[in-house]
Amino acid sequence: MINIFFLYNTFVATEYLNMYEMSEEIVIFFPGQGSQKPGMMKQLRASNVGREYMARANKVLNYDLDHQIDNWTDDEFAETLHAQPAIFVCSIIAFESIDKSFLNKYKKIFAGLSLGEYTCMVASGKLS
Repeated sequence: MINIFFLYNTFVATEYLNMYEMSEEIVIFFPGQGSQKPGMMKQLRASNVGREYMARANKVLNYDLDHQIDNWTDDEFAETLHAQPAIFVCSIIAFESIDKSFLNKYKKIFAGLSLGEYTCMVASGKLS
């Protein structure tokens, strides 16, 4: 049995996962474009990890990504130029928010769809 966790506009709470008998392997799956939603992951973006990654993204993008995620319309957010940085950064925030002592118990298999392939490469340490 392999446990699969989708980091899809939310994050996996370690306390919740510890309630279940787990196999020795977990798959962490990162979404691609199309999973974006205005206001996504607001609470997680407000966390210490979220603020750190949003600040880094803002410097690279030269605009306030956190503010834009909350204020883009559905049509604006559907544009690749807007959607991909938001999905990538939010997915990394979700991954980095998972308790590492929990993750270290398991063999991790990383996967992603389209843009999520790049996110999984960063999360797995294969790309920086």
